[in-house]
Amino acid sequence: MLSLCEELFLFALDDTTGHMHALPERALDIGLAAAVIMGLHNKKRLRLSPPHCVVEDTTPMGDPILDETLTKIASHTAETLGENIRWLAGHAHHIRSVTIKTLIEKGILRCEKEKLLWLVPFRRRYPVADNEEEVLVKEQMRKVLLEGAKPNSWDIDIITLVDACDLMHTVLSSEELKKARTAMDKIKAMDPIGLAMAESINEVQHTFHEVVAHGML
Repeated sequence: MLSLCEELFLFALDDTTGHMHALPERALDIGLAAAVIMGLHNKKRLRLSPPHCVVEDTTPMGDPILDETLTKIASHTAETLGENIRWLAGHAHHIRSVTIKTLIEKGILRCEKEKLLWLVPFRRRYPVADNEEEVLVKEQMRKVLLEGAKPNSWDIDIITLVDACDLMHTVLSSEELKKARTAMDKIKAMDPIGLAMAESINEVQHTFHEVVAHGML
């Protein structure tokens, strides 16, 4: 099974072109930060007692992103969930780089160089080489949201992240999304941690948007 961080990145990536879907400002950065924190919580390294975020165990897990982030959080002064998401979002470029590297190593993505203008000789794109797991996750999400299947903790986590990053259109059509909105809200409300995570993501996104609007970024 892929990590939440890897799954979220794949949702944000157009499988065919290998480029990112158009997203709201900093949405993926914030989402990846939240995915890492969720992963640490699920591994029982962080205790989330909203609004607080407390390190409980610093034992390495063998995951380069989770291990490195756990070390950073343990030495950082941020205490609340929102503060840690905002702080980690500032390191999202590194999280993306490591996530791409692991997905390539697992045979999920491949890296290609795409020729551009002479001033910029090429840019990288990452077409999906193996989308089997991503397809299975999306099928399960559709069963939960449209057919009433009972969600497990993983389903709730990924639905929370995908919705917060405005990526649900990669799973449902616009009509299906309208029908699924009530179910989505109920599912997120089933997990107090997931609900607090969604609220913190929205709070951080709002803060970034305000900063951008005032010309500070």
